[in-house]
Amino acid sequence: MKFRSIFPAALVPFTEEGKIDFGVWEGYIDFLISKGVHGLFLLGTNGEGSLSFASSMTSSKVLKGIIGTIGPKVSFFTSFMV
Repeated sequence: MKFRSIFPAALVPFTEEGKIDFGVWEGYIDFLISKGVHGLFLLGTNGEGSLSFASSMTSSKVLKGIIGTIGPKVSFFTSFMV
């Protein structure tokens, strides 16, 4: 597989309570897409993988929620298995 695109490591915005702020996340993703990215590398590149993801959310649920905000807009890579 050969990639000729821009795939930045996407930051994940958290609230003060330690939950992912999906509203901010969606705006951030839309901004990246508007600047020409073709895909994203999610979770694990900026320390998110070491977080406990406060509340009852597991990394799998977190990733599914993030993917839900991306939809079919761009491709993605992750270090987590769903």
